[in-house]
Amino acid sequence: MYIDSHTVFLGVACAASAFFGVAACAIFSVPWPASWQGRVYLFWFNFCGSAFGWGALGVLFNRLGPQASADAVTLGDCGLALVAFAGITGHLPMATMGIFRGLGNLAITIYKKWFSDAV
Repeated sequence: MYIDSHTVFLGVACAASAFFGVAACAIFSVPWPASWQGRVYLFWFNFCGSAFGWGALGVLFNRLGPQASADAVTLGDCGLALVAFAGITGHLPMATMGIFRGLGNLAITIYKKWFSDAV
């Protein structure tokens, strides 16, 4: 019986993403949300982060193939590999939150510096 490698990859990606969606609180020592809306959001956020990482890995494999040479790898591929690693290991949602939190803090700092006299 022949099983397509793309089907196996998709199955592993879905199973791993579902695992991170369900087990993110236990894995990363985050308190379990009390409301069902919080639990659905937490599952969706972590599932999508992992799925995005698996998707990035799939794009990278399709682009480079198994016989990729070092000459074929671009800086964009390295960035895609970083996204894939972060997503597959469940860290992409946390990294995304950190980026947005940092941008928010930067915006507050700029606002206070530029507009504190106007208030």
